[in-house]
Formats: sequence, structure tokens, C-alpha cells
Amino acid sequence: MAAKKEKIKALKAKAKAKAVAKKAAKAAKKEKAKAAKSAKTKKAAAAKAAAIAKKAAKAKAKKAAKAKKAEVKKVAKAKKAAAAKAKKEAKKTKKAAKKAKPVKKTSKKAKVLKKAKKPVKKAKKLIEFFPNVSTPVVAFVGFVSCGAIALALLQVRHRNKLDRLFNPSEKPLLV
Repeated sequence: MAAKKEKIKALKAKAKAKAVAKKAAKAAKKEKAKAAKSAKTKKAAAAKAAAIAKKAAKAKAKKAAKAKKAEVKKVAKAKKAAAAKAKKEAKKTKKAAKKAKPVKKTSKKAKVLKKAKKPVKKAKKLIEFFPNVSTPVVAFVGFVSCGAIALALLQVRHRNKLDRLFNPSEKPLLV
């Protein structure tokens, strides 16, 4: 009977172990499914992020192309405006040249008179530099300034002679 009890006990333990193993396998299977679902979700999120990044890059490139196109258009417009302005200026110049041509056909006497007036004005300006000074005063100022320069030169030469007397070995700077 003891053997029978032992056998029953062993069978019960075996059944219990089998149930625990079955429960553990079920839990592992559940965990594996959960992990697979998580991986699938992560993969989907990564794909979604990549798609968003791709879309953003495409939008950025489109925006840059649009800006470049607008810039090119702006430059073309500026060039066109500059060309129109230059054309208008050329037209104005041509018109002014046409108007000026009859003026150039004036008599030669008038040109001579105009040329003669300019030197007179320059001479007048030179004379007007000292408007209230008479000629003798100007001569006196010139004489005094020249005399001062001459005296300064003579003093320098005189000092050199004195230096040579006291230091005969030195060479004179001004002879």
C-alpha cells in the first residue's frame, strides 16, 4: 500500500508540475506576443517618423525652389527696369543732343567773347585776394620777408665759423 500511495503521490506531483509548466508556457507565449506587438509598434512608429521627415524635406526643398524662382523673377524684373531706365536715359540724351545741335551753330564771335571772359574772372579773383592793400605795402612786406631769410642764413654761416674755431677737427655742415 505504501508503494501505491507513493505512486499516487508521484502522479499528483507530475500532474502539478505539468500544470505549472503549462502555465509557464502560456505566460511565455503571452510575453512573446506582447514583445512582438511592441516591436511591430516601434517599427510602425519609426516608419511614420521617416515618412514625416521625408515629407518635411520635400516641403523644404519645394519652398527653397519657390524662393529661388521668386528671386530669379525679381532679378529679371530689376534687369528689365534697369534696361528700360537706360533706354529712357538714352532717349533723353539723344533728345538733348538734338536740341543742343542748333545752339552749337552760333557765331564764332560769341565763342571768342565767352573764352575771353573766363581769364578776366580768374585775374580778378587773384587781385581781389588782397583787396585793400596798395602796391608799396606789398613790396615792403616782400622786402622784409626776404631780408629775414637772408639774415637767418648769414647767422647760420657765422655760427659755423665760430664752431670751426672752437672745434677745428669737425667738418662744416654748410660751406
